Order: sequence, then C-alpha cells, then structure tokens
Amino acid sequence: MRKDIVIFLGAGASRADGAPLQNEILEVYFNEVEGTGSPTFTLHEHRFREYYTRHFGPKEAGPYPTLEEVLGFLSLSKRLRNGERALLEFDIGLLLTRTLAARVTQPKQHTSLVQKLVLTGLIDRVAFISTNYDLLIDSALREKEEYFPLNYGHPFSLKEDGELACTLQGHRKLLKLHGSLNWMHCSHCDETLLFGRKGFLGMEIGAQEECWMCGGALDMVIVPPSYFKEFGNAVLRNVWRDAAEILKSANQWLFVGYSFPDADIHIKSLLKDAQVARWKNRESLCVKIFNTPKSQRSGSVQDREEDRYRRFLGSVNYDRFHGFEDLATDPAKFLSPPQQID
Repeated sequence: MRKDIVIFLGAGASRADGAPLQNEILEVYFNEVEGTGSPTFTLHEHRFREYYTRHFGPKEAGPYPTLEEVLGFLSLSKRLRNGERALLEFDIGLLLTRTLAARVTQPKQHTSLVQKLVLTGLIDRVAFISTNYDLLIDSALREKEEYFPLNYGHPFSLKEDGELACTLQGHRKLLKLHGSLNWMHCSHCDETLLFGRKGFLGMEIGAQEECWMCGGALDMVIVPPSYFKEFGNAVLRNVWRDAAEILKSANQWLFVGYSFPDADIHIKSLLKDAQVARWKNRESLCVKIFNTPKSQRSGSVQDREEDRYRRFLGSVNYDRFHGFEDLATDPAKFLSPPQQID
C-alpha cells in the first residue's frame, strides 16, 4: 500500500515519554548518570569528561551547552584526528543512551500511537520520519513482532542478543534523518551495522569500537542538526533520499513535537522541495502540527512557532489544543481517508 501519511517526530515527541530535550541532556547526565554505571563505563566517562572540561569548563560550572552544540563543535574541530573524534563520538553516544535509559522506562505514547494505528488498519499507510536519535519509536514499531519489521531506508546487518542476522529491510518505514543510537558504520569494510533493542547498551563493552564483520573501527551514525551538516555517510544519504520520495508521495504531513528550528535548514529544504513537487503535479497537501497543547505552554510561544511554519510552508493547520497524547489516543480522528487515484 502507498504511504500517503507521514508522521514527522521531533524532540517534543520523545519528551512526551520522558526523554530530556537537547538542552537538558548534559545536565541530566552529569547530575544523575555519570558514575552510576559499571566499571566498564569508566574509560568512556573519563574521556568525555576530559574533553568537556577542556572545551566547556568544569561540569559544575553551568549552564550546560546543548548536546547539539557539543556534537557540532566536535564534528568541526580541527584539533582532533579522525580516530580521536570517532572515539569521542562513541563516548557521547554511549552516555546519551545511558541518560535516555535512566529517564525513559516505557515508550508509552509512541506505543499507544502504533497500537492504535494497527488496530484501525492505518499502519500500512503511515511512514515515520524522525529527527531523534533515541529508540522510542523503533521499540514501539517492533513490539510483539516475531521478525524485524523496520525499513530504515538502508540495508543493515543486524546483531541482537549476540546473534548476527542477514541484511534486511522490513515493511514498516522509519527514516531517522539525524541517525540513530543503534546504527554503526565500519569505515574499513563499509558495512553498516544495526544493534538490537538496547542500542549501544546491547554491545559487548570493551569490544564496542570493533566491527563484528572485519574487526575494523566503528563510527557512530548520528549527526547534529546544525547549519553545517555533511552527509558523507551512505546510510544518511540513502535515508534522506528515501525521505524525499516519501514526502513527495504523501498527501498528509503530521508534525509532532517539532518546533521547526532555524538550524534545521536542511530539513526545511527537504520539505520545501517535496511541497513544490506536489504543487507542480497539482497534488493536494494537508499539513498539521501537533505540539504541546495550549494548556501546557504560553500563547506567545505557540505564535512564534506557528509563524515559523506558516512563513515557510504557507497554509498549515496548527493545532493549539491537541498534542502527541491526543494523537496517540485516537489517530483516526486526525487523519483523512485515502484519496482515490484514477
């Protein structure tokens, strides 16, 4: 079945299930997570703490930079060799995974949304696009499935519970534009590796920087949503290419917990290209936004957010009274029936 609905998940969607926002992650990590893990994490904690202190000052001296700022600075730093950069990126991925695990026990809203989409028969019409690194929507889409159902827009080799599976592509579309905490790439054999339900925490600590196919060094496949984004990795190029095609074919775009930030100029370009393509083909497009409802945020914040959407995408349905929880409870209420194609 054609995917005529895109559900676009931003950081606010993960926040609804307890995940900290980008500007909260480091504070949560330093104050709640660092030093609480097993001794195998000590090397990663020490290496990141040393890097952080050298560039941002002691952890006690807030306010903390956002995770995006730290990752962006790291990716552009000319002082580090590629090997050093890869190790620090891995450290950050591991601390991010542990921080999310400490705050999120169950993806309640994500699971509710997927379950309701399945029960109403809408799931086959939906493609998910996400800017989030976490595995909340991944876990929800996988729940109770006996086989791996996800299509990430790129073929991966899967390792789960110590077992290596063949390269795969599932039937449920999930495109993660900034990468994911369970994606790794080997620069030696060019293999792209997918870890199981636990992401980095499911890895064998101590051998985590080695590719299980060839023993080469692994790179984490996540990129910060900065102005200067480079997609040198084939995984992300394929994901973005697939997202472009999905957006062009879908007549309903639902944004959930996405504030349309200025830094995401690459995403804005992706959306605008797809919108213009639909205009040229005289195809209709309905854009709906479900962020935090009015009862939980000020009207002035909503005004600025709605303005960002309208000045770039034109006519949109900015829902001030319904958020992710409402959509997850009854998605059919907010989705239109499929268009008839002659």
